[in-house]
Amino acid sequence: SDLESARSDAMIALAELDQLYASETVAASETGNRASVDAIVAARDQVTVLVGEQDTILAALRGRMRG
Repeated sequence: SDLESARSDAMIALAELDQLYASETVAASETGNRASVDAIVAARDQVTVLVGEQDTILAALRGRMRG
């Protein structure tokens, strides 16, 4: 259950990063400065990897519980 809770937190972080991305993309279109957009994309990529790893572990644990 701790891992599922951590996964939920990671999904919330992804949603917040998506909001930041949208906001910063609009700002960057006005200023031409994409540094913050690039940083958000990098952070989102890292969180996406973590969520994928958590999904893999959760699936393995669920498989053990069934077996």
